[in-house]
Amino acid sequence: MYRALMFKRNTLKRGKVRRNQSRGVALITSLLLLLLLSGMTVAMVISSNSDMLINGYYRGFRGSFYSADSGLTIARQQMINQLMAAGGNKFSATVQPIPPGTETGVVVNVNSTYGTSFQSLNSGQGAYAWPETFKLDTAGTTLSAPTCTVLGGGGTCAAPTGAVT
Repeated sequence: MYRALMFKRNTLKRGKVRRNQSRGVALITSLLLLLLLSGMTVAMVISSNSDMLINGYYRGFRGSFYSADSGLTIARQQMINQLMAAGGNKFSATVQPIPPGTETGVVVNVNSTYGTSFQSLNSGQGAYAWPETFKLDTAGTTLSAPTCTVLGGGGTCAAPTGAVT
């Protein structure tokens, strides 16, 4: 009888040990799955944060580009307006349409207007269109008189004689 009790007790112990081992495996498996899901979550958060940073840098780059492009267009139009005012509609075959030295006055005027400080693009018809500013590089702003060749007549480009083609 003592033997039977001992045998029964050992059998119960073995059964409990087996049951405890399977519970441990389930716990370890669930912890590993939780760790895997946590890692995937962290990876997605890092990915979305880096995507937001890239978009912010790209937005700043495009903003700078469009601001510079708009400023250049404004300065170019100002130069055209001044050159047209200097030459007007005095076009003929024997007279230079733009007086010599006009290019220097145009560059000085544009540099003094747009080269001393940053100019806002939010004025006139473009009000509230692009919240950026621009400034001309006064050392790099140049304008030179065009060179030409007198064909069919005589003289120089500044004062051609005869019919010019």
